[in-house]
Amino acid sequence: MAVLFTALLGRAQSFTLRAPSTAVEGEKFTITFRITNANATLSRGNAPHLNGCTLVFGPGVSTMESYSYVNGRTESMVQRDFTFTYQAGKPGKVTVPALTIRDGNRSLSTRPATITIVAAGSGHRHSAPAPTPMPAPDEDDFDNFGEDRRVAGGDISSNDIAVTVTLSKDHVYENEAVIASIRVYTKHDISSFRATTVPSFDGFLSEELPINEKPHQTNFRGGTYYTVLVKQCLLYPQKAGKLTINSGTYDVTLVTYEVVSNGFFATQRPVSRSFTTNSNSVSVNVSPLPEPRPAGFNGAVGTSFNISTALDPTVVRTNEAATYTLKISGTGNVKYLTAPDLDFGNNVDEYDPETTTDTKFNGSDLTGTFTATYTFVPQVVGKFHMDATPFVYFNPQTGKYVTLEIPPLTTDIVRGSAAPASDKGSKEKKTMDDIRYINPTDEGALSREHPRFFNSFVYVLLYILIIAALITAIIVYRRHVKLSADIVGRRSARANNVASRRLKAARNFLHAHNTEKFHDALASAIWGYLSDKLAIPASALTRDNISEKMTAAGISPELVTRTIGVLDDCEMARFTPDGGNASASELYERAAAAINEIDSFRPAKAPKSDSSLK
Repeated sequence: MAVLFTALLGRAQSFTLRAPSTAVEGEKFTITFRITNANATLSRGNAPHLNGCTLVFGPGVSTMESYSYVNGRTESMVQRDFTFTYQAGKPGKVTVPALTIRDGNRSLSTRPATITIVAAGSGHRHSAPAPTPMPAPDEDDFDNFGEDRRVAGGDISSNDIAVTVTLSKDHVYENEAVIASIRVYTKHDISSFRATTVPSFDGFLSEELPINEKPHQTNFRGGTYYTVLVKQCLLYPQKAGKLTINSGTYDVTLVTYEVVSNGFFATQRPVSRSFTTNSNSVSVNVSPLPEPRPAGFNGAVGTSFNISTALDPTVVRTNEAATYTLKISGTGNVKYLTAPDLDFGNNVDEYDPETTTDTKFNGSDLTGTFTATYTFVPQVVGKFHMDATPFVYFNPQTGKYVTLEIPPLTTDIVRGSAAPASDKGSKEKKTMDDIRYINPTDEGALSREHPRFFNSFVYVLLYILIIAALITAIIVYRRHVKLSADIVGRRSARANNVASRRLKAARNFLHAHNTEKFHDALASAIWGYLSDKLAIPASALTRDNISEKMTAAGISPELVTRTIGVLDDCEMARFTPDGGNASASELYERAAAAINEIDSFRPAKAPKSDSSLK
């Protein structure tokens, strides 16, 4: 009896975000976007905006490729991680918004995440990026689960299917690699396999590994089963203690065949049954790294590392950028290293280093190279020297720290063409020894008594002037508020100005011998003036109301009669044949005289507003 498994690997595209759940105020933290099997990339312009946080560096790019050959089919997987480094702002919650990329005509998006920023000194440290749950096999992976065996079977039971999670080690140090494997055991064909709850890795950083194992027969639980490795992940524990990987839950449908006799011949028919099975939970004991941790240790854990450096260009010039490249190669958590802090000294402009990683799985851990590129611009001519810097990593096999040396850098800085540079002042001169103590030669020339400005005559005078200016401003402001509230008074006060503009327009039409527009403009001037001056609404503006208002205001009957006459003559001229320029000029003079006399009139008492006209 043979069972043929299909490969459970699929060239699925995905775009995921890994972000820490907490960060400490003022400290740096990273978020990582992973693009799997998609032809897309991220740049600094794609960095999400985090309220209150400052983008320090990014993106750091790392690539991981894997290939597998299963059942005559070659599969490949390409993962690229884009890491952005931020400096946390004030305590609170920060949302990492969803980010969308395009691969051809397809769009891929991440889910938003929330980071809690805690106050410095509160005892919290920012947690590692949220671990990626163990990917579960999809039902589609079992669409072609083996060929039709056509072998009669007995009853199907839940013992005929099992899903296990195993770890390669049961005791590790922090950041030491451990491999987690999900494996399926079965005695029958599988027609469907769906995960309802998948194992997740709280407290780990995880890397999914390629699978190249073929299905095979094995002894399991005292019986013969066929088994296949479903998923495998490389884990790096981020905290000490006992870390447990919870069990997963799977809905599975098994198929067997029973023989049906039809007299002269027999056939087989499939019999299926559905089960819900749980994988086991496993734990690993994580030991903390030994204390005290030496200077230069920045979280590197592995069995071996080595260092190489390069300077480009070899001739460094002032005010021109140069790059110092540091490569750390070895086996361990290479993908999660951080760039060491190098001291380039004074008189040098430094920029945040750019980092990249190139790793592959060697069977038990990651092997590869971490590259940090430092860009700096020297400002002065002279001898440049950077001291050796320790790089410390922890070897879990020996349980000891190993110190390597980033070699010192010494070179000559020559004058560049970009800007003039001083020949004095090297990077090694870090103290301000060019400022000397001032020792007075004549102490008698120094005065210990100084006149006080407080309570002086000028101080009191300025104080009085400020108070006076404040009182004046209050009076002017109150008067402005009062005038603004008196709408009728303001309208009456500006009546003459408005009438003057309208009379000027009428005079221009008169000089242009356009009598029709002249009479219209003159009528508008005098009617509008009387409406504003006497506070009569336009809807109630009649000869009788004007006469009544002017008489009530104490204006002489003779001026009232002349004003009404001007109104009558103006209206008559608008609707009768033109009276000629002479009559138009005379009418203009009469209207202007009436407006001037009314405006110069000062009654003993302002007329009361007649509410019946409003």
